[in-house]
Amino acid sequence: MRMISGSKFISSKDGKNPKKKGDSHVKHGQTFVVAHGSCQFVTDLVYNCFHMANKIKGFINPIDLLNHAYLETKVPGSSTACIITLNEWCLHAVNIGDNGFILLRNEEILYESPVQQHTYKVPYQLENANDSPEEIKLMELEPGEIIIAGSAGLFNNLFTHEIKDLVIKEI
Repeated sequence: MRMISGSKFISSKDGKNPKKKGDSHVKHGQTFVVAHGSCQFVTDLVYNCFHMANKIKGFINPIDLLNHAYLETKVPGSSTACIITLNEWCLHAVNIGDNGFILLRNEEILYESPVQQHTYKVPYQLENANDSPEEIKLMELEPGEIIIAGSAGLFNNLFTHEIKDLVIKEI
């Protein structure tokens, strides 16, 4: 199985550039990273994920990638993050905070990653020693399944069924 990906930044209703709000993402081979937080911290974290993924031969373990990238990020700040990777027919992911993903099968929501937050709009963050990422392993992916990953900007503003409907409409 291979991942075919696309990405889209959706600006807010006021038309401001969403990148200025600290969202960043990158894809490397079968691995996709999305993060949200302090602008330079997020930029460096995602860059470090890409740089480290480039060095890895074979399977990329998302939790290891996140840990190593975090340790290499030297600027002060904090971030939420979600890393998804495919290994054969298995999806592996790690998530901290209110980023996440939805898995669609046959135009239906098969799985939605859980949100990690202390209270509404106070997500777990990289930087807080008491917050730890959640590992997710889903087996038996099928051809044609769709993975939608996003930051809190997506999931706080649209219900999952609205996201699903928008994606299905576009394919």
